[in-house]
Amino acid sequence: MTDGRDGFAGRCETIEPRPVDFRCGHNALALIVQTELKLDPHSGVTVVFRSSMATG
Repeated sequence: MTDGRDGFAGRCETIEPRPVDFRCGHNALALIVQTELKLDPHSGVTVVFRSSMATG
């Protein structure tokens, strides 16, 4: 969360720990945010996804 000095007071940010296949597209990612994270994907929330193709 930010402290409000940059104009983003109250902005929600979250990280989805499970890997996601980015080939699924924007609509499927929005559905994950809505159904699994119980957040409104159109509310301005920032969600960081991890690629299922990540190595390491």
